[in-house]
Amino acid sequence: MVCRYQNLNGNVRLAGAWLDDEVCLVSYDYDNKERLNTVIGRGGLVRRRFSWYDDGDGTDLLRSHQDSNGLLSEYQWQEMNGLPRVVAFRHSAGEQLNFKYDFENGRRYATRDDGAQASWLVDDDENVASFIDYDGHQTSFVYRNGELCDVILSDGAMRRSQWDRFGRMTCETDPAGRTTHYHWFRNTDRIAQTVYPDLTATRATYDLKGRLLAEIDALNRSTTYRYPDEEEPLPEVITDANGGDVLLAWNRQGLLIKRTDCSGSVTRFSYDRFGQLVSSEDAEGNITHREWNRTGQLAAVIRADGSQETLMWNERGQLTAWRDPLESETRWQYNALGLPESQIDRIGITRRWYYDARGNLMRLENGNGGEYRFTYDPTGRPLSEVRPDETSRQMEWNERGLLSSLLESGRSDNDGGIPRRVQTFSYDNSGLLTGRITRDVEYRYQRNISGQLTGLVRTPTAEGVALGIEVDEIKFSHDVAGRVISEAGINGELHYQYDALDNLTELTLPCSQQVSWLHYGSGHVSAIRFNQQMISEFTRDRLHREVSRSQGRREQTRQYDRLGRRTLQLTSFVTQPELPEQAILERAFHYTGRGELSDVSDTLRGNTLYGYDEEGRLLRHYEARPGHNTRAFRYDAADNLLPDDYLPALPLTDNRLTQWQNLFMKYDWWGNLVSRRSGLHEQHYEYDAENRLIRAEGTGPEGRFTAHYHYDALGRRIRKTVTTQRGTTATRFLWQGYRLLQEQQQNGQCQTYIYDPNETYSPLARVDHLDADKQGDIYWFSTDLNGAPLDITDENGDLRWSGHYGSFGEVTRQSEGFHRLARHSALHHQPLRYAGQYADSETGLHYNLFRYYDPQVGRFTVQDPIGLLGGWNLYQYAPNPLGWIDPLGLYKGEGERGLGKYHVFHEHTLDFSEYDLKDSEHFRRGNQSVYERLQRDSVFKQEMQTKYPAL
Repeated sequence: MVCRYQNLNGNVRLAGAWLDDEVCLVSYDYDNKERLNTVIGRGGLVRRRFSWYDDGDGTDLLRSHQDSNGLLSEYQWQEMNGLPRVVAFRHSAGEQLNFKYDFENGRRYATRDDGAQASWLVDDDENVASFIDYDGHQTSFVYRNGELCDVILSDGAMRRSQWDRFGRMTCETDPAGRTTHYHWFRNTDRIAQTVYPDLTATRATYDLKGRLLAEIDALNRSTTYRYPDEEEPLPEVITDANGGDVLLAWNRQGLLIKRTDCSGSVTRFSYDRFGQLVSSEDAEGNITHREWNRTGQLAAVIRADGSQETLMWNERGQLTAWRDPLESETRWQYNALGLPESQIDRIGITRRWYYDARGNLMRLENGNGGEYRFTYDPTGRPLSEVRPDETSRQMEWNERGLLSSLLESGRSDNDGGIPRRVQTFSYDNSGLLTGRITRDVEYRYQRNISGQLTGLVRTPTAEGVALGIEVDEIKFSHDVAGRVISEAGINGELHYQYDALDNLTELTLPCSQQVSWLHYGSGHVSAIRFNQQMISEFTRDRLHREVSRSQGRREQTRQYDRLGRRTLQLTSFVTQPELPEQAILERAFHYTGRGELSDVSDTLRGNTLYGYDEEGRLLRHYEARPGHNTRAFRYDAADNLLPDDYLPALPLTDNRLTQWQNLFMKYDWWGNLVSRRSGLHEQHYEYDAENRLIRAEGTGPEGRFTAHYHYDALGRRIRKTVTTQRGTTATRFLWQGYRLLQEQQQNGQCQTYIYDPNETYSPLARVDHLDADKQGDIYWFSTDLNGAPLDITDENGDLRWSGHYGSFGEVTRQSEGFHRLARHSALHHQPLRYAGQYADSETGLHYNLFRYYDPQVGRFTVQDPIGLLGGWNLYQYAPNPLGWIDPLGLYKGEGERGLGKYHVFHEHTLDFSEYDLKDSEHFRRGNQSVYERLQRDSVFKQEMQTKYPAL
């Protein structure tokens, strides 16, 4: 790096910075008074412009500056108390502020263009002693020796902190009285020990140069760091708590160029002169290349198979277009605040965003004539949301700025009345959720001194009792590292054991059965057992992808293409080399240039072909067998299925699909499906105040029925009772986190589900046993890419179930229809469908954790509990269900391209090697990350329940 300077009127000013004295990274231009005029970035693009006052109170002070988005901000000055002060501000998007100074009383005021006012009180040292926000709530600050020691919140709660003489925080106490202590390494800014409110501690050790040598957690597990010499600041070996070594190599820029994991698999990276990643090579030799434009933005990604994505940017550094491998484009436009104003997707549908002068989203159009509308309080907290179907939500906030009530208004009924319902929320002094009350129930959250959730109690109100809702309690316990070690609910208690790397090694079920996992390396599963019965053993490639698994007398093998996509799945006998062809279960996968599944060849099902539009929506489904016609689908601009006689003049603006083919549907005030008629089958549904299905009746696949559904305090279905002409049956469900673990039948028979360790919601095996038995009959699943079970075999390798799926996940034919499977040996109960789904035979709907899914139309029956966080269409499952999954029933949709991040309940950041996988694989890994974090991080569970209490 070379810095160059210029002489202006005898004064030296920085002129710019160059790389290797050849490429200008940044340059600065000044006027004849030595004032900065422009900042020009790499590639010659102007990043900032400045103008200055030449006379008056603001002489030589900033008049305006313009950022790279074109936003012009202007300032007015006035001399007061011997110094020039800003008295007015405005920017070109419309926001204005006027400032007033009261030096005698130490007050400062800011008044916005909408009349809202905020004020500050400063002490003699110009520290802010109190702040009154635009909503009138006051926060006060107390300083000692120049350090902020107390923060008094608007409701009187206080946060305290203490500091040492070097300005380092030594302890902090939250408003609930929980204190965390910090100890520092010598006179540095490196923390040597953190002692938490429960007196557990984490430690770190350093050498005399301040390099990290070891991190020791609350269980005294160490991760150590080794360096190549006495001077190098970057480690060459990291040894985990299990003794595994990761080897690292760095270039002269301090960038990682080689990583060797503890199993010897090597990943390599290369960079250009600017430090930009230009290639990454995985342990199987697959290389991904990246190209960058002259201003330093990613311009292209060339994957290992030669396919390419292209990104285009404007002069402001904003992404304006993304071109997929088949040259289809998505385009964006932005406003002066840098916020997106419109998006035109790959099939030409436009979606628009509208903002106020402060950047608050006021309205968005879904491309179908429907729109969402929002209002805000003076501080920018949302006050109301109106959805395309005219249902609305009004929010109230307490003095602390936490949600205190949520008033929901449904669509008006025929007589003009508007139904309403309200939820209220309560918190402890530290802001953690302690209670929630709906029309039907009251929830109470219990926590330990660390704030971890230890108990959740649900008590029904009189209305809830009338709906059949029962008292429910869930209890959790944690070890000193914060990991959940037990969970107890109405259907039993689970106990968890972990290894030194926090991998789950043993799960103990309510009747003392144990599921055990054997790991190698950093946590790759090599074997799974149910008590003493071997479920499966795995072999893996250098990328730790599964290449084979044992399944009783069978073995399943898998092959992948250069992008990591499964291309072949073969299940065959291992003990008999010569078998009839039908004993082999083979499924081959082929993909489009965009990464969608294009066709499948299957030994039992024949060939199936799929067609998509440029946005990945399923358009055609064709099965190459006699009597099967191509199924064709059409969608509106909001991704709703369209009937064949659709009239473009009548768009489905509210997303409430009422008719498709021979299926007719009706909704209640809140947008919940309440009746569904298909031919002679008609069903009616009833919901609680949280839009959970609690009762269904009518005619279904098994004739007339009445069903009742019961959920625990976390919203998981724990029991259903179904009454038909044959009598009443009750089934109980046991959960491991948010994944179905066991079905418990009323005759004592249990089905325990064990899942693929690499695909969290894809079933691996099922063990059928009596509730107290330590041994059972094992059945193995062969699954599709989306986790849907295809075939089930037993310990002898015999085929016991085989399913044939419709376009959206409905099993149209089961075992009895397959001539290769003897009727007497079929498994008649196999309810698992797409990842996370359980098919209810009485209704034909699929229970999908937080919602129910209708496989006839490929959408949910109620709106998304997390609202727009789940996507623009609140009923949509996915662009297509073949390569996308939504095991929680909280669909998010596409992530932020190029960032590698997907937000459902949390932020999942992809590794370099994962950037170039297709969106559905990103989404699957994000879902898996969510699930794994829910299992190990009780604080995250608590935050999730606070942020999304409806869950």
